[in-house]
Amino acid sequence: MDERRSARPAQVPHRAAGSGRGGARGAGRWPPGTLFALLDAPTRAAMLTLGRAEEFETGRDLVRQGERGDRVYVLLSGTAKVTAVGADGEVALLALRVGGDLVGEMAVLGGRARSATVSTVSPVLTQIVDAGDFRRFLVRHPAANHALQSMLAGRLQGMIDDRVALTGSTYARLCRLLVRLAAAHGRPHPRGVVIGVPLSQRDLAALIAAAEVSVQRGISRLRAAGILAESSTGGLVIVDAAGLRRAVTMAD
Repeated sequence: MDERRSARPAQVPHRAAGSGRGGARGAGRWPPGTLFALLDAPTRAAMLTLGRAEEFETGRDLVRQGERGDRVYVLLSGTAKVTAVGADGEVALLALRVGGDLVGEMAVLGGRARSATVSTVSPVLTQIVDAGDFRRFLVRHPAANHALQSMLAGRLQGMIDDRVALTGSTYARLCRLLVRLAAAHGRPHPRGVVIGVPLSQRDLAALIAAAEVSVQRGISRLRAAGILAESSTGGLVIVDAAGLRRAVTMAD
């Protein structure tokens, strides 16, 4: 897949879900805004009886742009990214999806070809539901249909917020993104908070509509200031969260 720099931002979910199957989780255990967080417990349990569970390794495509939409996927754990190829051949990184999220629903509900590709960026456990079963489930469970509409509205608002956030210098946008990623996907680390989503510098550049070299310079600047470090596994560690927030203000 072509992974050239995109000029479009991606929506950053609030918090990454933990591992494991989802049947025993309460709504509070799923990231806010995901379908499973919005469903009540009985409806969530009923949805888990549909289809089949399947695990995917990192780098696998769950759905591909242009294909027919014949199923939906509920992410029970792990992280995936949503990308699309434009008319100019550029690949746009559109969004991240985490445990509790639903993917592939737009083609199923709209009866059209897939508008984007969803690829795993970590090992992912999914529940795969055929299109017909999913549509019938929505008819039988009005609460699920309501939750789905709320999820889609939240995603639309997130896209608007992301556009608004694309202001200021590249350094300001990078600092702002790191603050949001730490809040959404941060995990405790001996040196601070590690961002628990495997994103390359190219991915970060796509998220803020910037050139990769500008992101490299911004990361180097944050490291030199003692704000950012790298974990033993290559993840970004926010060493000085207050300093990062100050950097956003100063850069603006």
